[in-house]
Amino acid sequence: GNVYSFETKARYHPLKSWVSQAQGPNGFASRWAYEGIAASATSRAPRDVGGETLKVQFEIVDSRPPAWAPPMTASEDKKLTRGPYNVTVKLVGVGVDAMNAGERPIIGITDSYTKPGTYTIEIPCPRTRTTATVLLQMSDEHRLHFEDEFSVSFHVHFYRVLKWLVALPFTFMATAVLAILSPTGHGLELPIMGSRGGGRHAPGELPP
Repeated sequence: GNVYSFETKARYHPLKSWVSQAQGPNGFASRWAYEGIAASATSRAPRDVGGETLKVQFEIVDSRPPAWAPPMTASEDKKLTRGPYNVTVKLVGVGVDAMNAGERPIIGITDSYTKPGTYTIEIPCPRTRTTATVLLQMSDEHRLHFEDEFSVSFHVHFYRVLKWLVALPFTFMATAVLAILSPTGHGLELPIMGSRGGGRHAPGELPP
């Protein structure tokens, strides 16, 4: 088939993307500057992740007009009916063997938020070399579903750390030896072995 690439002057944002004709369960619901969830630029940057956990920062967007529920009694105030926002962040494309954390590893975290804003969730990382897709899912009070995703790799470039562990000791040792044997103001004095008088002589000076 053919692949077409188009460029516009508009700045990229995950909520502007339209990855399919129907946006999942929402059909043709608009997301940009209206409602949705999007990972931050720092979190979705292509990189290799090491360690035990991955921090995912995301933003919940809801620019809908406020909706208020009438009070049940005269003493109660009206309540805002927007929210809660149920968010799930999980890894997709990672098997049990890759997680290497038992027969039932944790591959995601679910939490609920009462208002839009920027939040951070930590999810467990696989313990082996692999790649995965980080999927963010959000549903509002009407069960409207929104998604965002990005790809990262885990422990793929761990050998870079081993390279420095091998190179740094040798570098420090070579630097120390050069510092000890560095020439002084009178030139470098080297011992001459096997001479009758022994001792040390400057370069170019014959032993007695």
